[in-house]
Formats: sequence, C-alpha cells, structure tokens
Amino acid sequence: MGLFIPTSQGSSPPFSGIALAKGQLYNLDLNEFLSFQFNPNTFEWARKINWGEITWKGDTKGGNLQFINIGPRKIDLPLLYMADPGAPEIEYTVEEAISTDNLKMDFQAIKAMIERWEELIEGKGRPSRIRIIVGPNYFDGVVTDWSFRIVEFFSDLTAKEVLITLRFREWQLQ
Repeated sequence: MGLFIPTSQGSSPPFSGIALAKGQLYNLDLNEFLSFQFNPNTFEWARKINWGEITWKGDTKGGNLQFINIGPRKIDLPLLYMADPGAPEIEYTVEEAISTDNLKMDFQAIKAMIERWEELIEGKGRPSRIRIIVGPNYFDGVVTDWSFRIVEFFSDLTAKEVLITLRFREWQLQ
C-alpha cells in the first residue's frame, strides 16, 4: 500500500507493474482517518479454524474431528509511502500534520500517528481499533506488529520512500 495519489491528469506512479486502488485506515475510537492508495497486486487475510482430533487405539481411518473454535482474521498490510513535493494533498483527519506546503507526506508524522494509535486508551485498557478499508472489504482490528524501513532519503536525510508493514488482528467488540 502506498500514499502515491495520481492527479486528475492521469499521472502514473514512479514504480511500474503495480495496480492502484483506494483504501483507508480509520480509527474507530478516535474518529480519525488516513486515506491511502493501495498498490500491491494482492490484499490477503487469513483465518484459522481449530479442530481437536479424536482418535482411539486401533483406529485405521484417522479418527474424528471435534470443532473447537474459529480464530480471528489476521491481516498483513504492506504500505509504501513516497514523499514528493509535487504530489496532491492526502485526505486525513488526525492530530498530526501529515502534509505541509513543501512536503505532501511527512513520514515522521505518519509514524507518530501509528505509534499513538497503538497506545492504551484510558478507561478501556486496549489500543485503538482500526478499520482497514480496501474497496468493498473492511476489517476492524488492532495493530499487533509493525516495521518501518526507509529505502530512500532526501539530501537532508528526511524519508523520501518508506516501506511499512502493519500486522492486524481482527477484533470486534461484543
């Protein structure tokens, strides 16, 4: 996923072979969102169904299975952030200033937002629940793991291109 946003004139991304589709991270507890462009060719989630094996001595057919539970969906969300002074504005409603006049995407602000979203909410004892929206698919969950990898810098050593991987666990309040 990335924050490269093509203009209405139909500009193409500075990388090739990657289809773009819109998406958004929405903080359900703080009523904040950050829009992005989803650029990998796939969006994958997984769920484990747990069964208990029931076998007995002398069984030659493998025994039987007993349903235990269905685990939560788990989602790996790769993001590609590219800062470009000529890029269009990014839609967001977060307390960090993601865009400035000189830089349309500030990686340090996005990193601060992600770190703030993972903090425990006072009175709830849990981090913010985040809705991942990619086209018609959406999942509510919490960030369980993340990594930041700066792959290109500007001359002043601010991040120009950053690969971020967010790992989510589905979590629906009951």
